[in-house]
Amino acid sequence: MAAAGKALKRAGAILDELLATLDPAAGEIAGHLAEIYIFCKRELLAELREAWATIAAAPPETTIGRPALGATGAQA
Repeated sequence: MAAAGKALKRAGAILDELLATLDPAAGEIAGHLAEIYIFCKRELLAELREAWATIAAAPPETTIGRPALGATGAQA
């Protein structure tokens, strides 16, 4: 999951950079490219949103046999 998250973040950064470097003075082609980049960014975010929704809907993992967060094993 970490690798997928990293890849999505990198793809988003690439699209942001492509958008930032478009020259509006280049004419109609720049506008069409911007639309494509924005579409791709929206699709990436939709993928990410769906992944988080799947994770949120999944039943919690069992913690039997594992210490709770913050537990050090020492008694107070």
